Amino acid sequence: MRLFAALLFDEGFRDALAGAMRSLRRAGVTGSFTPPENLHLTLAFIGETNRVDEAKSAIGSLELSPVELRLDCICRFGDTVWAGLSPNMELSAAADAVGKALWQAGAGFKLETRPFIPHITLVRRARPDELPHIEIPAAAMTARRVSLMSSQLGKGKPVYTEIYSQEML
Repeated sequence: MRLFAALLFDEGFRDALAGAMRSLRRAGVTGSFTPPENLHLTLAFIGETNRVDEAKSAIGSLELSPVELRLDCICRFGDTVWAGLSPNMELSAAADAVGKALWQAGAGFKLETRPFIPHITLVRRARPDELPHIEIPAAAMTARRVSLMSSQLGKGKPVYTEIYSQEML
């Protein structure tokens, strides 16, 4: 099973992101747009594993406080357009804690080693190469749980399913 740990969004935050994607389309951006129901903020990508119970245990061991999320920018890296979040030490600390919990679970999950850059993927394989200027939606929310997600890839869009969650205290 392909797994990742993420923060999921409330309806208002997700609607603001969907609005940004509509604005990108109106401005002429094409590519593979993320379906609104798949929008999330990845804290740790686990990858293919059959150790689902160990991943659940690691997520269940977390003792985190709720984290404020606020949209800050629409950015581009290569052919990916993403929404960035305002700098937030609590968010970085939460991602670090999730990574440590997953590393310490059982034999340890091997996670990505690149620095955590909080981003929400909006469009993959985006064209044209220039990102048009669009207004950043004013959106903020408080994330109150960490979700363990499965990702099923196949024909068409990926299907993400929450298989476990841990409330933030």
